[in-house]
Amino acid sequence: MEESAQPVRVFAGHEGQVRALAFNPDGKLFASGGDDKKLLIWSVDNGQVPLSALKAGKVIVAAASPGRTSLATGGALGAVRVWGWDAAQRWSKSKLDSKPKNVHTEDVVKVAFFLDGKTLLSASRDGTV
Repeated sequence: MEESAQPVRVFAGHEGQVRALAFNPDGKLFASGGDDKKLLIWSVDNGQVPLSALKAGKVIVAAASPGRTSLATGGALGAVRVWGWDAAQRWSKSKLDSKPKNVHTEDVVKVAFFLDGKTLLSASRDGTV
């Protein structure tokens, strides 16, 4: 008889659907984003109240760079943001990209970093990359 999978830990804090997840460089923290327009930063170990909540707009997708020094989020109405991993071990708005770039006319459905960690691609429901 097969055992059913049981959650190890449940992270509750969003006020709507969660759509995106990404880990930090050492895998001890992760970011989650969704319909409530928040990017929440969590400790994998405790799973309690989020360590921080950043205003991010509706987050549909997220991807960490290959070196995991940056986090890209894609959202509603073509918004693409890049968040930096700072010395305090948290994601924050990068100095290079403090405002969302609306590079598409519809929702972003995929973000991906090139192997160099500097080049970012985004794809949208409007049919553009």
